[in-house]
Amino acid sequence: MMPLPRTEAQDRPCPICGAGASTAFFAAPDHLHGTPGSFTYRRCGRCSSVFQSPRVLDADLPKLYPAGYYTHDGDARTPWTGSRAAGLLGRLQSWVRDGVQAEVRGVRSASTPRAGALARLRWLRERAFYDLVPDELLPRVPGGSLLDVGCGSGWYMLRLQALGWRVEGSEWDVRAAGVARERTGARVQAGGIEGLSSDSGPYDLILLAHVLEHLVEPVQAVAGLSRFLAPNGRLVLVYPNPESLLARVYCEHWCHWDPPRHLVVPPAAALVGALEEVGLRRESCRTVADRPALFSAASRARGRADWRPGDQVPAPVLADRMLGAAETAVVGLGLGMGEEVILTLSKGGSARDGHAATRVPEGRAWESN
Repeated sequence: MMPLPRTEAQDRPCPICGAGASTAFFAAPDHLHGTPGSFTYRRCGRCSSVFQSPRVLDADLPKLYPAGYYTHDGDARTPWTGSRAAGLLGRLQSWVRDGVQAEVRGVRSASTPRAGALARLRWLRERAFYDLVPDELLPRVPGGSLLDVGCGSGWYMLRLQALGWRVEGSEWDVRAAGVARERTGARVQAGGIEGLSSDSGPYDLILLAHVLEHLVEPVQAVAGLSRFLAPNGRLVLVYPNPESLLARVYCEHWCHWDPPRHLVVPPAAALVGALEEVGLRRESCRTVADRPALFSAASRARGRADWRPGDQVPAPVLADRMLGAAETAVVGLGLGMGEEVILTLSKGGSARDGHAATRVPEGRAWESN
């Protein structure tokens, strides 16, 4: 049986804005892997960030990630093969891809002038690449370098390589890092962010996909990573949105809280403000509706009295599909209520006096059921 993880004292300031005032939000068990105990989360009274308090001690954090944790397994998720649709749809996809690749190389599209016009539409670009990655991860320069922080066993690195990125990885779990290294043939450093080699980079893009919420001090960690950026490089953060429609509907049962592994889950405006104060500038920020019907089914299941860790998530029912459609619709209307935040940053931001005043523009969904 897994040992009960040790926790620190409850009175701690908000990890995002530093405010001391917070209120109890919810307490929940580990629905996914059955770590013993119940884990308490608080909501900051100033910036509304949700954080674990009392927090699991640093020394016990590795115990929360068993060998079967989904990012560390050895079986590759089906990599993108580059196959294309037939007929008119396939022709449209080819035009958009050609336009994107021509823009990266700085030349006119070889196929048709329409390709350039089509490639300027984000939702067409993403669908032309079969929702391979969000638009923020499409290359801007030929042969660009990318660091995937928290790359797990490397399945997402394969997607990025398929786009033409020169990919490197960094992974806390030594076994998963070895799998990623073998799978991709790329350099993968084992260990935390603070252990990145001094000869790393510079990178045109640094990606943290569902990593931020696992970090003890996310603002300091992201600021530290910025020193590995190329002069025009970007940081892209993808993490759960605590203000999503499903978070509001399912409250403590929302599957993306994932206690006890998720330590800090900030609203986009709070995170943008905190990162601007440490010298990072927001380039873009949006929320997306990422498979909301599936996550509705998972959240609904966690609210049942008979749910046990290891149980299979039920297939979405009509209510889940309706909620998923509603989330996709509100994101399409420009409301920041999608399942994920996608935040793009660059170096050179200016300090701000407060966090709440930061305006976060929203975008339409890039993936939906």
